[in-house]
Amino acid sequence: MNPTADRQVRERAALALYLGLMHTLLPAGAVLGAPVWVWSEKRRRTLLPRLGFQALPSPPGAARPLWVHALSLGELLSASALLRELHRRLASHRPLFLSVSTLAAHQVAERDLADAWDRLFYF
Repeated sequence: MNPTADRQVRERAALALYLGLMHTLLPAGAVLGAPVWVWSEKRRRTLLPRLGFQALPSPPGAARPLWVHALSLGELLSASALLRELHRRLASHRPLFLSVSTLAAHQVAERDLADAWDRLFYF
């Protein structure tokens, strides 16, 4: 066999092995790992609200709310001064809704910024 043909055979064998492992181990790992991932403390507390299974925010008055979204804890901390100032200025005019996407951001918003929003929810 010439060197070029031998190399092509090895490349095809390596590709077949790679694809075979990918199509068997990846689904098996996903099936076995999904319960661990879903039922971890972090995911268990946020999964259903993030999928929309939560009470919809309703404005306390007729005014349309102002909605601020902070994806992560870092964004929430960066926006904390803005949130407090907006809430101070708009408290009598329109409600301020705050949405977050992570458990850590939700916990900090509840604990440290409770005076800066009218409604907190996952999004």
